[in-house]
Amino acid sequence: MKKVLKFKRGVGLLIILAIVFLAVGCSSNSNNDVDASSETITSEQVLTIGMDKNTATLDVLKTPDPLVWFPGHHINETLVYPGHDMKPEALLAESWERIDEVAWRFKLRQGVSFHDGTAFNAEAVKFSLERQQEEGPAWTTPPIKEIIVEDDYTIQIITEESFSPLLEWLMNPVASIVSPTAVQQQGDGYEMNPCGTGPFKVEAFVPEQEIVLVRNDDYWGEKPVLEKVIYKIITDSSARTMALRAGEVDIIRDLNAPEIEAFKNSEYQILSVPGVRTHYFGFNATKDVFKDVRVRKAINHAIDRNAIVEKVLLGYGHNITGIVSPAIPGHLGQAWYPYDPEIAMGLFEEAGYTLNSNNIMEHNGTPLELDIIIQPWSSYWKPAAEVIQAQLQQIGIKVNVQVMERGAFNELRDAGKYDIFASTTPGVHGGADYQLMSRFHSELFGASTHASPGYVNKEIETLLEEARKELKEEKREEMYRKVQEIIYEDAALIPYVHDEEVVIVNSRVKGFQPHSSVWAVDLKGVYVE
Repeated sequence: MKKVLKFKRGVGLLIILAIVFLAVGCSSNSNNDVDASSETITSEQVLTIGMDKNTATLDVLKTPDPLVWFPGHHINETLVYPGHDMKPEALLAESWERIDEVAWRFKLRQGVSFHDGTAFNAEAVKFSLERQQEEGPAWTTPPIKEIIVEDDYTIQIITEESFSPLLEWLMNPVASIVSPTAVQQQGDGYEMNPCGTGPFKVEAFVPEQEIVLVRNDDYWGEKPVLEKVIYKIITDSSARTMALRAGEVDIIRDLNAPEIEAFKNSEYQILSVPGVRTHYFGFNATKDVFKDVRVRKAINHAIDRNAIVEKVLLGYGHNITGIVSPAIPGHLGQAWYPYDPEIAMGLFEEAGYTLNSNNIMEHNGTPLELDIIIQPWSSYWKPAAEVIQAQLQQIGIKVNVQVMERGAFNELRDAGKYDIFASTTPGVHGGADYQLMSRFHSELFGASTHASPGYVNKEIETLLEEARKELKEEKREEMYRKVQEIIYEDAALIPYVHDEEVVIVNSRVKGFQPHSSVWAVDLKGVYVE
């Protein structure tokens, strides 16, 4: 597997400062009717979504931020996608079979075209997956050795070794099947004008402002009722709430708990499902203080997770029972370290720490002071960090919480100038393999900014490698649970909540259902009254 993230930022990314009307390369027209369920709907079918992250590209292959996958998921399609139970379901692949330990055969859907009229077939799949292998982020790239075209609608995928979670990795939007014609003709311009087989296609894209999608009237499956979907980029959560109340957008997400509560008993719908993410604080295990497992356990015991879930998140989250989310097969189902300051103090004492005359925790005369660094990426992170700051101060540990943008955050991470950082398990797709490999296998430490530097456990790595080769799903899940038990015994992280995916929806919007995997919302049945 590749060890580094790769990005190809063409000059076409940011030179377009006004609305980009996309009339060539990825458009076609048709007078086909939409789904019959829309026949009685007379209002203009435009849905506007407040998007909480910015993006400079619409090519799902070229960004590390899954938030571009929201619109990208409706433009492009994958061979399989995550159902609401987070298990793979057929999309562009009608069926599949595992031939042997390394070979998989996929039967492809026929009668499908890309937005530019190019036929979807086995060659397009081969082109797209090879493009992913060559240009995609390493942390999203499965170990594919070869893609064999058997006929126009049958392919074989050969992995480098036995790789049982292949289907889970193919659910990732980075594995989207794209038009070879559009990619080759547009070059760098493809980042502004992606071309897939999805139910919507790009009409306009203004970086830092909005993304406009229009219905693909030639779509092979259920036709969307919506004629247009507009993503307005509003990065500030309070500005998103004001935009919803002002009628400027119809749907918003990623709010803090008080902002969500403000919409209760109103004309807005609060919709939620258990998410796939587990939020945690990671240790910089290269620091001497965190090389001692007693210190890591002590900090875990010093944190009242229930207080975070109930008092800070107001119940919009679930108490920790593992690293893998309860929404995902392979979840542990075991309560984490109970809140007990006395146990925490005892562990610190065993590790050689004492409280000085000012009730400050110190080791060999040096006060223990910790820096927590976070990005403003999630509404969970800052309030959770502030609670942890207060709880650790109760046992004599001074904690500094520093909020910074991604660039500054990554600079400190790379330099090791921090003690604890905020992060989350992936919300990309539902596989325990991906959730655990990306955080606990040293093969990906150079590619993932979310791994805990300095923490390497060879037993965990061996179990994860063996799970990839295991053919029986039940045994794989047992291995993932064992991995989480080891993580627990090592107190390798400070997990504090399994998230809840919450969206606020204008009551005039019907048929909208959030998805545990965040980006995988299906808009085809959504309409506006």
